[in-house]
Amino acid sequence: MTDVPGASSYVATAWGDRLGILPTTEADGTLTIGGRSASPTEEWLGGRCGAPRPHPERPGTVVLPGGLPADDPAVRSRVEEVTAALAETIRAVHDLDVAGCPVHLSTADRLARAVGPTALLDHVSRLAELVERRTAVAAVVTIGAARLDTVTVDVDDTGRLGRCGLVSVDGVAVADPYRDLAAAARSLAATYGPETLPRFFELVGHPEPDPIRLELHAALDELGV
Repeated sequence: MTDVPGASSYVATAWGDRLGILPTTEADGTLTIGGRSASPTEEWLGGRCGAPRPHPERPGTVVLPGGLPADDPAVRSRVEEVTAALAETIRAVHDLDVAGCPVHLSTADRLARAVGPTALLDHVSRLAELVERRTAVAAVVTIGAARLDTVTVDVDDTGRLGRCGLVSVDGVAVADPYRDLAAAARSLAATYGPETLPRFFELVGHPEPDPIRLELHAALDELGV
């Protein structure tokens, strides 16, 4: 980060607050976590889309993409750039080839896991029935927790804020793309207000999103599945 005092330690601390472990800053400026082997998803991604990746030479060490989470106070005021970074990240992940992704998560799987107030569960069931009658949507690689706190951004040499990577890939799975669209829309609306959403949907490639699918996946997020 070129505009954050004490950038190296600041970025490491920002990661540590989210991961529960303070990364080590290497001589080349990269951040690593020692004593943890890459997960199957991290192995599969291998750093694509800025995901954490196995260290090429050090077993049991994971290399982080760097940058700051997009909701960090140092960058979150830059609404248009942060919104674009989130949309760009989602598009990049959705464009991945699903072949080999270690996790598949259908909407039916999420529904089966849902536990909560009866009224909300009934509402989700009705939404799912409505979605079943609509045109099918192809499954893609999804982030899962597609929120501002899971996408990293950095400032380049020109001062532009750009996408850097993903804080965590624990939720990555082949699933309905609306899983990410709903999570991102909730995050943006909560942080900046609903007026940011039309531009986000344009940037992410869904200028006219399906409102029923959005509501279903937002409700599933609310239920934590």
